[in-house]
Amino acid sequence: MSNETILNRLRKGQVWLISEARALRAMPDMGVGTAREAMFVKMFLTWADLEHTLRFLEPETGCVMGSQCDPQALILCETCSSHET
Repeated sequence: MSNETILNRLRKGQVWLISEARALRAMPDMGVGTAREAMFVKMFLTWADLEHTLRFLEPETGCVMGSQCDPQALILCETCSSHET
């Protein structure tokens, strides 16, 4: 899998994760214990593993979204989360 393929998957995954996180927050009890929450956790862990793989293969990779993750996003890449104060 090429680095560009990984980046594309991370970008699409981040959009999906943000959308699902917002949907879970809107559910009663924030969706705790639901199949949707379980899928979110599984996909988040997969996304994080994929990001770690990319950074292992290409340590100089900056933000996976190109310039900077949306600061209002619920899910940030390692580069952007390391700049949070």
